[in-house]
Amino acid sequence: MRTDFSQQGTVGNLSLSSINQQNWSGDSITWNVKLNPSVPLDLSIKSAANSMNLDLSQMKLESLGLETNAGTCDLKLPPPAGILEADVQANVGNVEITVPDSAAVK
Repeated sequence: MRTDFSQQGTVGNLSLSSINQQNWSGDSITWNVKLNPSVPLDLSIKSAANSMNLDLSQMKLESLGLETNAGTCDLKLPPPAGILEADVQANVGNVEITVPDSAAVK
């Protein structure tokens, strides 16, 4: 796995990739990424072909961008704390979004 982090002012960019990583054993490659739930985030996630389980239910999200090319994604959103703008794009595959009962959605 390749990990790159850069920071410009108060904005950090974390890039994780498994480009050219061979997995001949048949086992899946699993990434467990933990983020600080007390820090407000503008989160942008881009993925190629995989299965993602994104539990963001404890996060302080200010905005969310999700772009997936192929595969499945289970996305769990946090309870409302103001307005959350989310842009979800899926080319081929399935995205299932769990929204808290207390959230107004449009």
